[in-house]
Amino acid sequence: MLYLSRKTGQSIIINGDIEVIVSEIQGGRVKIGIQSPENYVIWRKEIFDSVKNQNKQSQEAEQLLKAVYTQETDHDSVDKNA
Repeated sequence: MLYLSRKTGQSIIINGDIEVIVSEIQGGRVKIGIQSPENYVIWRKEIFDSVKNQNKQSQEAEQLLKAVYTQETDHDSVDKNA
């Protein structure tokens, strides 16, 4: 991890096309601006983590439903053959 010190109005460049600008420092808070190409998606980390977690839960639920459906289908096949 890279740690930098920046003052208000100063910025850093990431990968040649993303600029992170320190716009304000007040107390324990820092306001930053991010300039990037329009096709880049920028998320606050807590939102990104929440969406990622919800997607994981949805995938797990889908797998569970598929497993239950497969078991029901297997039982139906066994009953029909009996």
